Amino acid sequence: ASSVTSWEVSDEVVGGDAWCSASVPEPSWGLACTGGGLRVKVLTYNLFWWNLFDLREGDGQRSGRLISASGWPEPYDVMGFQECDSITRVIGDAGLQLQYEMIQGPHALGMAYRKAVWKELGRGENDVAEDRDDQWYGTRAVHWVRLEHNERGNTLFFVNHHGPLPISTGGKCGGEAAAYNIMKVIGENMAPGDDVILVGDFNAVTDSETIQKLGERMHRLFSGSAHGGVDHIFSSCESTVGVWNHGSGGSDHDALCTIVEA
Repeated sequence: ASSVTSWEVSDEVVGGDAWCSASVPEPSWGLACTGGGLRVKVLTYNLFWWNLFDLREGDGQRSGRLISASGWPEPYDVMGFQECDSITRVIGDAGLQLQYEMIQGPHALGMAYRKAVWKELGRGENDVAEDRDDQWYGTRAVHWVRLEHNERGNTLFFVNHHGPLPISTGGKCGGEAAAYNIMKVIGENMAPGDDVILVGDFNAVTDSETIQKLGERMHRLFSGSAHGGVDHIFSSCESTVGVWNHGSGGSDHDALCTIVEA
């Protein structure tokens, strides 16, 4: 299987002259599926923290119970959370704190990976967008980790994102720039042979510029229906065992799952 071409950009810039403008990648840049025995069970989940946790105090560990139940009998390999003020609280509510490495990221992003199966090779975070002035909460980031499978040796570049507002605008620099800034983080930080999984609440529906542009260079595997369908799972690999919407667990978004197999 072929691997990714190194990150190369054209002379075209989108997003104006703001900090979040982006160079358009060369047409040749795209993500290929390395595969070779890859099997990854992935979750993305916006937790509605201010309401579910701050107001309702977790509502009897509702989100944790959803994570625990949907992670059986096959455990999640990687999980990405948005509106997650405490990754240890969430994973603890699921009773999984001994099994997962928990990484708290910027802007209430959180992720976890299964320690018995994956070895960490690196992690990072990068701002990629900013909310527009009329609905401004701040800048928006991607949070990533590189992992190697302990037995099979597959390498995975896992990325978590919570996108800019207003919905489907791409924020201050627009949807194209948001998509290309996400791609840049992937292109500059992944290694040859990595398979890529990108998850999140993109604050952008399927027909938005952000999701369309990402879909030109990656496979969109699954999308939710909450808020018009703003939660998505992308991958360099197209084949899945299945996709599942596990419901809200007390959030105003649904927990989305897929198993990528290649």
